[in-house]
Amino acid sequence: MTLEQLLLQMGLNVTSSFIYDWLSGYLKINPHSTRDDIVSKLESVLNIERANIYAKGIVEFLADSGDIDIAETKVFAEKATLYRAQGSQFTLRDETISETHSGSRIEVGRGASIIGTGSASVEQDENGNIRFSV
Repeated sequence: MTLEQLLLQMGLNVTSSFIYDWLSGYLKINPHSTRDDIVSKLESVLNIERANIYAKGIVEFLADSGDIDIAETKVFAEKATLYRAQGSQFTLRDETISETHSGSRIEVGRGASIIGTGSASVEQDENGNIRFSV
C-alpha cells in the first residue's frame, strides 16, 4: 500500500502537507507500523498553524491526552488565555502571539518557542498579568 492510499483510507486528503510530511518522517523511523499505530500517534497531536483564534471570554488549551503545537497563530481573548500541560506538552512557536483585552501580550519570534511539560502552565489574566508556573 502506498502512503497516498493509506492517507485516503484514513479519510485524509493527500494535500494535507503537514500530515503527509509527518507521516513520511514517522514511517522512516517506524517502517513496520500498523494502521492502528499510525492512527493512535496522529490522535495524540493537535497542530494549530496560521490561525486566528478569538474569544469574548477565555481561551484555554489543555494538553492532557496529547501534545498541542501552536505556530504562526494569533490568539486573542477578552478575559484570559491559559496554556496548560497535564502529562502532555504544549508548544507556542514561530511568530505566535497571545494577547488579552487588558493589553498583556506574549509574542514568540521566528525560531523561538515556549514549551510546557509536566504540569506547566502559562496564564494571561484580565488584569494584564502573565504567570508561568510548573
